[in-house]
Amino acid sequence: MALYKKGQSGNPAGRKKGTKNRVTKDIKSCYMEVFDRMGGAEGLLKWAEENPDVFYGQISKMLPKDLEIKSEHDLTINIISNIPEPKPLPAEFARDYIEEH
Repeated sequence: MALYKKGQSGNPAGRKKGTKNRVTKDIKSCYMEVFDRMGGAEGLLKWAEENPDVFYGQISKMLPKDLEIKSEHDLTINIISNIPEPKPLPAEFARDYIEEH
């Protein structure tokens, strides 16, 4: 027998569903600060133009791998993308930034 019913928590005052933990929020905040200091969208555009393979690999991580579409007639279409695994960001990219700041 389960201690709690499905959907119930032992800590009803706990973190709300979907709330990111502090470490995730802190890391995202740091990345956004670095993004802004490196030129924001303009800096990213310049880098992407110089490194299109790496850029497309990184952006592909944000695209859905599986997409399900339903019509009014209960027709289901599953689209599975064949996006190759992205290349890792080059170490010299981070090293250049650290040396400049």
